[in-house]
Amino acid sequence: SAALELGIDVGDEILTIDGVEVESFDQFGELVQARGGQEVEISYARDGVVVTDSVVLGSRLTRAGADAIEGLIPRDRILSVDGQLVFSWDDVVTRIDGRIGEELTIVVDPPRSDEPLVLDGAVVLEILPASEAVEGFFGVGQERFREEIGAVDGIGRSVTELGSFTWAAASGMWDFFTSGALGNFVSDTFTGVEDREEELQSDVAQEREVASRDLDARNPDEDRILSIYGAARAGTILTDDGFEGLVYFLAGLNIFVGLFNMLPLPPLDGGHVAVATYERIRSIGGRRYEVDYAKVLPLTYAVFIVLMTFGMIALFRDIVDPINLG
Repeated sequence: SAALELGIDVGDEILTIDGVEVESFDQFGELVQARGGQEVEISYARDGVVVTDSVVLGSRLTRAGADAIEGLIPRDRILSVDGQLVFSWDDVVTRIDGRIGEELTIVVDPPRSDEPLVLDGAVVLEILPASEAVEGFFGVGQERFREEIGAVDGIGRSVTELGSFTWAAASGMWDFFTSGALGNFVSDTFTGVEDREEELQSDVAQEREVASRDLDARNPDEDRILSIYGAARAGTILTDDGFEGLVYFLAGLNIFVGLFNMLPLPPLDGGHVAVATYERIRSIGGRRYEVDYAKVLPLTYAVFIVLMTFGMIALFRDIVDPINLG
């Protein structure tokens, strides 16, 4: 990888790429992915010393690139085609040009694995330009570290973190209900069960499909509702990264539940607030107004049924397809 060629070591801090200051690991990933196969200048800090060097970034298949060659999945790096080594997408194109529909033997460096994988019978369906077929990769992962702060700073940080958590929960709910994620959740739950039954036909195919699913640009695990069982499982997984991860998860869970409970729908508390506010507005002028709760009951029952339905779907999904936080 480019990181190995540069000699990047554990604890190094990436500072800039092509003169662009790196502010987060996600941003660094976006910068790298847009520069697959290009020579870039990297600055990093090691023990307080800043090092600047140039390196050619590697490239891995995008979703489109993987779909263009049957048997490959996103983030595969092609190492050889029919025994001929390849070092760039241009090399790959040279080897597969004019061979659409043929079965080839392709060796790849698969994602999340230290061993090359030989794929016999890979079929080229179409040839895409490099801008669509591959994206850059550097070859590093992020390492989180604990920052110790004083009590005064901790109080201030708790306020800002509460705001950040609340905003994330609110925007997440909004996106979930407005972006089609709710429909994805239902369809992924039931179509995923059928897909998993087919995966059992081949261990290799199963592993490849699972890896592909985990690396999907729209990971199905992002568009899902967690049941109590799923939340407990997620909390258990997070404890592997330390007690802090569990505390953060519980804090976020409580904030989310609080916000969701304030939706203006009966029987949620937000529904009671909405009714009380409506009564107050209608009572302006001195004449007390009270809502006829008998007329609100049908909506209450409908909301309850919807919540129970999605709760059962979520429980089913969490049992047959456990949450993946990887």
